[in-house]
Amino acid sequence: MKPVPWLRKKAQTFMARKLQKLNKKKPEVPAIVERKGKTKHLIYTPYFKQIVRKNPKIIELFLEARKTKKDKMSRGNITITMLKKGSYNLLWRVDIGKKSFYVKEKLIQIWKEETGPTEFLTARKLKPILTPNSEIAKYHLGWKNQNANFLVTDFYELPSVSSHLTKIPKKLYNEFLEFKRAAKNELKIWDINEHNAFYDSKRGKIIVFDSMPPVQS
Repeated sequence: MKPVPWLRKKAQTFMARKLQKLNKKKPEVPAIVERKGKTKHLIYTPYFKQIVRKNPKIIELFLEARKTKKDKMSRGNITITMLKKGSYNLLWRVDIGKKSFYVKEKLIQIWKEETGPTEFLTARKLKPILTPNSEIAKYHLGWKNQNANFLVTDFYELPSVSSHLTKIPKKLYNEFLEFKRAAKNELKIWDINEHNAFYDSKRGKIIVFDSMPPVQS
């Protein structure tokens, strides 16, 4: 018995739609979102947006900790610890459940050009020149307006490279020096150094943070 033409056509249409649905790619989630105005500059990852959305009290508590400058404040699953009260920067550790972040405020009166967002973008420029065992710290948010200047990254419970020079394998340290030279010579990024890098002995990695924008010639 031959198939009815209209039934065959219907079956073909059904299969074509099914294949189209299977092959349809999910929309890509942007690696970062950036919003820039005359006096404001915001850059963040969708991942960090979700963290804040799930923990709406975090901003209120952080602003309170910033205002009072208390050594430690806790509320629910959130703990904010002041790590540094410097003349140029303020530094906090923010624990949200099992996840920990650094929050750095670069004092706006001193840092007029080198802002949280510019440091975030500078770190992304370093990725193409990374050596196999060098990494960039995970950046999550940069924010600047006329009154504030913030940067948020993952928190690393690790020693600096400068404090562990005698313990770092020579091959790994030479890789780091190669990366450091490339950042300076190719990208004019000058602040890659042993003080601004962590040594992860378990993974055999060096993690770079605090990268300043390229020097303007």
